[in-house]
Amino acid sequence: MMAVSHIPILVLGSRDTGAARFVEHFGIGAVAGHEKKAFVEAVDYITRPEVNLEMRRKALTMAGRFTDVGAAEWIWQSLARGEPIDGRYEDLMSRERPDLSSLLSVRRVPGS
Repeated sequence: MMAVSHIPILVLGSRDTGAARFVEHFGIGAVAGHEKKAFVEAVDYITRPEVNLEMRRKALTMAGRFTDVGAAEWIWQSLARGEPIDGRYEDLMSRERPDLSSLLSVRRVPGS
């Protein structure tokens, strides 16, 4: 929808989903929880003329990056090389990784 019609996208659900992160990262829509109030507020927000126009502009700007033109060649060349031939897809999203260090426990080796 973003690449073809440039309409704002409303993700209904958790902000922790891939769809929600995508929409918020690119500024092309809004995310609302499953509560009626959250949904109504999100619809009101994305239908404000100035907000709607800005989201459409961002979608139009990004549309060319979400095409399948050349994708097959990119895949085959990347497979042959064993790594991406360029960063056209990775560059779209930040590489931030959550800090999972708090989930790790320090194990003591018996006798130490």
